[in-house]
Amino acid sequence: MLHQLNLEEGKMAMASVGSGRGSSSSREVMRKRLRGFTTALEEVCTRQAHWIVPEDNLREQTTQALVDTVVPAYESFLEIYGHTIDSPGAAGPKGVKYLPNEVERMLKCLLMGSQNKFAPS
Repeated sequence: MLHQLNLEEGKMAMASVGSGRGSSSSREVMRKRLRGFTTALEEVCTRQAHWIVPEDNLREQTTQALVDTVVPAYESFLEIYGHTIDSPGAAGPKGVKYLPNEVERMLKCLLMGSQNKFAPS
């Protein structure tokens, strides 16, 4: 699952985009990466929506490990590149579909099977 979310050693792929961090090309690259992360997160949640780990302790440890890896990397990405993704004068980051706390909630609901509130109906 971490591979699907484009994580590498606990961080979202954050390769430098050249010297013009505010340029339209770098802004588009960062938006594309954010869209890729969002799409992968949604796919993981959809594909694994009905997976169940009945052992409470194991499920909690597994989802916490995901949260501990994914959420800080996502927060870091938004902190570093949020200003690049933002459009001038926009009320909020363009393209940011989920806030870090929402990503955390989504990941914590994995492996719960039918109890997963993010499961497709």
